[in-house]
Amino acid sequence: MLKHGILMTPDLAEKAHRGDKTVTRRLLKPQPPEWWDTCHWEEPPSYKPRYCPGMIVAIKETHWRWGYKKIKGLSVKNVPVYAFVAVDSQPIVFELPTLLAKTKTHAGYHKRSALFLPFDYARTHVEILDVRPDRLQDIDREDMKREGCTTEYTNYGACEEIPNSINRQFRELWDSINGGTYEWALNPWVWRYSFKRVEKP
Repeated sequence: MLKHGILMTPDLAEKAHRGDKTVTRRLLKPQPPEWWDTCHWEEPPSYKPRYCPGMIVAIKETHWRWGYKKIKGLSVKNVPVYAFVAVDSQPIVFELPTLLAKTKTHAGYHKRSALFLPFDYARTHVEILDVRPDRLQDIDREDMKREGCTTEYTNYGACEEIPNSINRQFRELWDSINGGTYEWALNPWVWRYSFKRVEKP
């Protein structure tokens, strides 16, 4: 079985773990030309999603792993370059542990990028249910909630939603992750993936 992972920020990974996030959007790369739309699906350039319905995917997130770092060489500026050595007899944890490594070369828990989380060690696995291409700004409020944005309310009597609060949350969330390349205002093409949490295969 091919083992696939999808990167998420710590906050979004936690929401996916709880089941509060069941949709994610990812950029089409490269972006289609201006004339392209889904009517031209089979015409060059053709696009295929990275994840397909039925696929089991690990949520890759920031974590702490027991091990130590050793020097594997020197950079061009004569600065030591370290390689992490994992000790798999200790569990991977997803909250700040108490036994942090005192230095790079000491044994202990070291903070690791989501990129380095192995499929089998992920705490959350999901099944892809549906995938479709979409323009980013075509998202509606219900899908923003599925993306993990929360509803805000006023303090006046009945629960009245603050206008545009969810819209603002999603725009700010998107731009915090993709603002350097394809911010909300550019309305890029994205893959819309829906998923559900499943037991680790």
